[in-house]
Amino acid sequence: MKLQKENKIKKLVFTLIAGTITFSTIFTLLGGVEDVKKIINQNEGMKQQTELIKNALNDEYNQNQNQNYETPKYDFDKLREINPKISGIIEGDIFEGGYYPVVSSESFEEVNDNLVHSIDGSYNTIGTITEDPYNISNMQGNITRIWGHHFAGEENSGKMFSSLVNYDNQSFYNEHKTLKYYTDSGEYDLEIFACTKDDPLNQKIGIDDDLTDDIIDIKSRSFIESDVTPDNRMIILTTCTREGSANDPDNRISVYAKVNPVYELTSSKVK
Repeated sequence: MKLQKENKIKKLVFTLIAGTITFSTIFTLLGGVEDVKKIINQNEGMKQQTELIKNALNDEYNQNQNQNYETPKYDFDKLREINPKISGIIEGDIFEGGYYPVVSSESFEEVNDNLVHSIDGSYNTIGTITEDPYNISNMQGNITRIWGHHFAGEENSGKMFSSLVNYDNQSFYNEHKTLKYYTDSGEYDLEIFACTKDDPLNQKIGIDDDLTDDIIDIKSRSFIESDVTPDNRMIILTTCTREGSANDPDNRISVYAKVNPVYELTSSKVK
């Protein structure tokens, strides 16, 4: 009788343990399923953006290498059929797929909205790379800032602006010194010259002050050394640090590049 009782108790304990494991496993699996769904959703958002750009390439540009600059590399009218806010294309071998569209914004609320929506306006944590609302349009300001997400993990290194954190390393910089930027009014070579965690230019976006002293300060703070010195015109690419910004909104890393116009239409020619 005692043995039967002990067996019943053991069976009950085993059932409780098994149940706990089962529920734990279910919750783990459910969490895993959600993670998988998120990754699939992000990958779809990435694919959508790269396909959009591929479809907007002008064949004529590629055939004549745009020698007379009458044919922009990208058809921005076609791009804006998907999203009327598309203002540029950023290219580089640090990006998955090689390039991303950039959208304009008129407020930081809009920046935050862009960062959780794909290029077609659908909700997606991959977001869309977005301009700072204080930028002067068509790259005409002394400072242009662009925001994008950082996704942790080496497998995500090419997603959006995730690779920017690697510019805290001299070797990475030595292998990836330049990027390209395109708008419907110009084509620009971007020569990277610094990478900092803090950003002394945060309050100067949209102000055409002389930046000579700021540039000296930035280069003194930089993780990397460069012989590039901008002449009062730069672009800043900003994302979260490896630590992320969940606990500290100031956890940002900024990569600075000199803006060199390959060609640039005058404002009277810009649509």
